Amino acid sequence: LAGFNILPGLPLDGGRVLRALVWSRNKNFRLATQQAIRSGLMIALTLVAAGIYSFIMVPDYGITGLWMMIVSEKSMGSIINTNCIIRWTAKNGTH
Repeated sequence: LAGFNILPGLPLDGGRVLRALVWSRNKNFRLATQQAIRSGLMIALTLVAAGIYSFIMVPDYGITGLWMMIVSEKSMGSIINTNCIIRWTAKNGTH
């Protein structure tokens, strides 16, 4: 679980580390968050693809594939919410 959680994409802890590293270089929180969001989406989509493959092609790992798809779906929901908040704050001039 710790290995999964340190993957560099929001909403995981690794995504927060990535955002902090990007922010430390450019001092732009919004840009850093957007880059961590993109990374999180790529990780989530990769997990969905791996989950579908596992569920269909590897009979012994069907439950693992299902778990990967569910976790990815939940992560994508959180990523989309974070992205909406960032866009809203950019539009309204806050943060």
